[in-house]
Amino acid sequence: MITPTPVITMPDNITAPIAFEAADFITQLTDWRIVQTSTDPLAFDIEWDDVFAGAFEFDGSWQTRDYANAYIAQWITELIRTGLNKTSLRRMSLQTPQEAPAEPFLAGLKERACIALHDALRAHYNDSLTQWERDARTCAGLIENPNDQERFRSYVGLDQVVSEDAARKALKYVHRRMHWHIVHEDRWFDLRPDWRFEAAAPRRNALDEATRARALVCRCLEVLAADDLDRRLAGEEPAAITREALMDDLVQRFTRDGAWGLINLVLIRDRIVFSLPSPDMERATSREIIERQHERLFLPHRMRFEKP
Repeated sequence: MITPTPVITMPDNITAPIAFEAADFITQLTDWRIVQTSTDPLAFDIEWDDVFAGAFEFDGSWQTRDYANAYIAQWITELIRTGLNKTSLRRMSLQTPQEAPAEPFLAGLKERACIALHDALRAHYNDSLTQWERDARTCAGLIENPNDQERFRSYVGLDQVVSEDAARKALKYVHRRMHWHIVHEDRWFDLRPDWRFEAAAPRRNALDEATRARALVCRCLEVLAADDLDRRLAGEEPAAITREALMDDLVQRFTRDGAWGLINLVLIRDRIVFSLPSPDMERATSREIIERQHERLFLPHRMRFEKP
């Protein structure tokens, strides 16, 4: 990998899932390659296809994904043009061929650039999310009234935080021990729970961490299944959902953002289903924490076109 990995800065409205989706699009679905432009000093440049070039043309777009693609394309371009030199290659234990660089060497360099991109994204969002949680806990601790403090904690999901070990075990338990399944009727897909699933899902406030983690995973599956139905009712044709596909989605969210990847998926629905009241928005610190969190939350399809 490229060490140290150059930092990446993403706008606040580009959430981790969108950023990683953009990274996969730019690195896997566009055609670009590294070329060496000079040997002394050692310098590289990038050549790309029209799809990669199109990522820069996001002016006027209202889609967050277009901006994410542009930021990713720009980061890769700058890394190749300014971050690859004799020092960085020596740190990677790479030696530039004496003659014209062979394609395998340049292809390997491209692969390391892609790894560096994902390392930079993980560092950015892990640090960002960690800082937000730290700030949210500090904010909660400064609320004197116990009822107001609990209202704030529930509204932003602090009461749902579980250890990574508990979340990982819950994902495995729900997948392997519960016998929920997906029913396919015509173009509709429906999640059918078993008795364990039905018993676990509502237990949002369970004192036991393992129970609370299983409830969180079950509610995540309900959110994804309901959103798939809403998109189909709206005329979209998403890929057929399967048990494995739903679990893969949750594992990816957990891998990227830990337990918060699951909490942020269900929190908007939880606020409705469990009647979680909004905290005192007159408090500037509370309002700022909630506003910073908003772009991380999964917005169900049926709510995307509603007026605020």
